[in-house]
Amino acid sequence: MKIQEKFEMLDKEINEMKIPFDKALPHFQEKLWKIADEYNTTGDEIFIQYINWKKKQ
Repeated sequence: MKIQEKFEMLDKEINEMKIPFDKALPHFQEKLWKIADEYNTTGDEIFIQYINWKKKQ
């Protein structure tokens, strides 16, 4: 699965939670760091990639 597909799934999951961002943040961070582990990189790098991907949406 491509990283963009993972971002799409994560984005959909977060949006479906229908809770304020500050409440979703721990879950969001956990998911991003799991993606980072899968791609052998850091959570910070995946977060940057996610933000860049989101900006293009």
